[in-house]
Amino acid sequence: MYPLLLSPIFKNYIWGGKKLSKIFGTDEKRIAEAWVLSCRDDGESVVQNSKYAGMPLSEVAQCNYNSFPVLVKLIDAEKNLSIQVHPNDEQAMKMGLSCGKTEMWYIIDCEPDAKILCGFKKDISRDEYISLIKTGGLLSVMNEIFVKPGDFIFVPAGTVHAICGGIFLAEVQQNSNTTFRVYDYDRTDENVQKRGLHIDEAVSVSNLSAFKNTENKKGILYECEYFSVCELNIDNKLSIQKEQKSFHHLLIISGTASIENEDGIVYAKKGSSILITSDNSDYTIKSTVKNPCHYLCTNF
Repeated sequence: MYPLLLSPIFKNYIWGGKKLSKIFGTDEKRIAEAWVLSCRDDGESVVQNSKYAGMPLSEVAQCNYNSFPVLVKLIDAEKNLSIQVHPNDEQAMKMGLSCGKTEMWYIIDCEPDAKILCGFKKDISRDEYISLIKTGGLLSVMNEIFVKPGDFIFVPAGTVHAICGGIFLAEVQQNSNTTFRVYDYDRTDENVQKRGLHIDEAVSVSNLSAFKNTENKKGILYECEYFSVCELNIDNKLSIQKEQKSFHHLLIISGTASIENEDGIVYAKKGSSILITSDNSDYTIKSTVKNPCHYLCTNF
């Protein structure tokens, strides 16, 4: 099967910025998220090339929404996201959901002194957690991680977290959109309404232990039971031998490239999302001389 070029799905929330509009050349002034690999009923990728052009990903991949393992996004946080948490698989199943949400962030660009809130500085008790939520003191115990381009942060399900303003990142996650908001800065939306919080659900799934960050592995940003992500820079040509049991998803961070296998070729640029399905094995990525290619590769 051809390397499949996928169209993004745009989502707008009150914290979104203008970077994604520029990358994808849209008329929308603000976009919070671009779902660049998605097989979900609330936003599904559509194939742009080959004989499958115009077909939704679920039909081409011959899967259903619940069985596709990952969701990949570009996120432009001009303002702070809410402090939030996601359930793990076991907790999600008890709630009637298909899976939990473990995720990983790769920082593409950010403002000076930009930061992530991720987990707690120290172990806290359930009673202390509830008290801090009620009194508005949760920020005082949140663990701060100052970031720069090229950093990654692994966020296991149950980790209370927030992406702060001034950060543009790629997110690889389990195929879930379940989010429990704990705190939203008392802000209002365009209708002067506060967004809903989910305190009881959040308390039931939150990990209250001190957060421990994960160090980079050589060649692989992170590998867990849900996905493996690596970062690659190519200034010429790279041939990749892929096991047929897994797909590869390529997200172009910068530069331009061609991706080719025995069935065809795709030309890609910044923001392009390319899926190499499990039926294919070998493929080649070739960058242009003037624009070396920098990309993330995700597999399952």
